[in-house]
Amino acid sequence: MGRTFTQVLQAPPPLKHKAIEIPEFGGEFYLNELTGLEQQQLLQENQARFKGDESPGETAMYASLLSKCLRDGEGGTLSYEQWLSLGNVLVRRLGLEAAKLNVVTPAERETLEKN
Repeated sequence: MGRTFTQVLQAPPPLKHKAIEIPEFGGEFYLNELTGLEQQQLLQENQARFKGDESPGETAMYASLLSKCLRDGEGGTLSYEQWLSLGNVLVRRLGLEAAKLNVVTPAERETLEKN
């Protein structure tokens, strides 16, 4: 007999993590897979943040994702606004890595951009 859902929730499968070297920051940082709840919260925040904006752009979308899933060695993060204060190429490069880890498909990104 297999496990019950109660058992699964008590010991869920591990989320993906990826250590990445960011030369611009001088060290190693950590991308984390979002939980379903975190992904839903991110979508809701983006709907409120980009309300009425037909296309917020990739940099804004990546900044939003990075604010939730890129952490330093002590678990710290940068806010959405802090990410936007950094270089566009850096944010896009790191955001693409975060999107790959969190399987944000082009269709999902298009939906986010429309909302």
